[in-house]
Amino acid sequence: MTKRQGMTVRRRSVLQAGGALFLGGCAEMVTRAPPPPAARAPVPPAAGATAPPAASAAGPATTTGEPALPPPQRSQRALQRDLAMAEAEVRAVAARIGGRLGLHAVDTENDNHISLDADARYATASTFKALLAAAVLARVEAGKLTLEQRIPISRADVQEHAPVIKARLGDKALSVRDLCAAIVEVSDNGAANVLLRQVDGPAGLTAFLRGIGDAVTRVDRFEPALNSNRPGDERDTTSPRAMVQSIRRVCLGDALQPASRKLLVDWMVNAQTGMRRIRAGLPDGWRAADKTGTGMRLAVNDVAIAWPPGGKPVVMAIYTSDSTLKLVDGEQAHAEVACNVACHVAPQRGSGSGGDPAGRLAGRESAKTERFRRRVRCRHGTLVAERCLRWPASDVSGFEGLATLVPTPARGLERGEGAGP
Repeated sequence: MTKRQGMTVRRRSVLQAGGALFLGGCAEMVTRAPPPPAARAPVPPAAGATAPPAASAAGPATTTGEPALPPPQRSQRALQRDLAMAEAEVRAVAARIGGRLGLHAVDTENDNHISLDADARYATASTFKALLAAAVLARVEAGKLTLEQRIPISRADVQEHAPVIKARLGDKALSVRDLCAAIVEVSDNGAANVLLRQVDGPAGLTAFLRGIGDAVTRVDRFEPALNSNRPGDERDTTSPRAMVQSIRRVCLGDALQPASRKLLVDWMVNAQTGMRRIRAGLPDGWRAADKTGTGMRLAVNDVAIAWPPGGKPVVMAIYTSDSTLKLVDGEQAHAEVACNVACHVAPQRGSGSGGDPAGRLAGRESAKTERFRRRVRCRHGTLVAERCLRWPASDVSGFEGLATLVPTPARGLERGEGAGP
């Protein structure tokens, strides 16, 4: 054997010995790993105690028995960066449309929030109708009304925008339940006036708001006068922050009983007037309940509860006034601001399938709505298309108003010359 061959043999022997040691150590680590803890029998509750609720059968299945890891949390630095980016982008939207834009959005999971001109007064327009429905439900809880009680209606209750009152005028009366659905789902102005009389008028509704802790929002007139939105006129106004807080109290808090809260949220989920506003900017997989408002001098408003997949909701209110652009641009601004809120205030919950924990929202958005949202995606360009909405490009022919990209608003509303949903 040559000297070189001898060195090769010795090197091979050393490598084989090292490999054996390593494998032996790994085997020892495996064999010495502690066995999984034995399942313990449940301890029966003490006499008079209440047993804890059983685990939900619908919960995630695990094979190790270990709890699921919580979603990654942002550092304080990352949170501040995200909120600063969101505020900068919202300010850019406000500068582009001109006039005033107020925003307040709160993530109820951790109270992270973003605000812009959130304490300034804006005309409520029809956003007050969600609070009117809450006041009516409070009267039902107090035994002063019933949901099936029929309230007389007449031709005097017909307004320019009163689709339900016009269609049901021959019935001569509508139930409280139907009137509430009409004011929230299609923003019927005539039905709103009928219900305002049931809560002692605008002053009675304002008193209800003071009773739930809202010291800002005020209702002074009936429809359609409350939509005038005159400069410096504080009648029929609110602030984005006050509206978010009130909607949070009546829909998610304890201002109403659970059954009443469910009714109100269901009506807002079924609302048909906000598909071009906050809802249009939410990421795929989010679900929303909202109430819009449109008044003179281009008051374009929306207040919404938005559920990310499997998480607690974000409550937001967006109010605009005095824009030099058209109604369609104000609605586009709503969608862009909502997109920013979802991307920056609650980004860790992203997108996906699912909805609110109660499962009330599944399947409520029609194919027609989805087609419209695809068109909003194209109109909004990079911001919404790449960062939030995830619908693939597809043919949306057959949707009304395709030539203008957005359905044509009622004549006059484009310039703020009237009141709408």
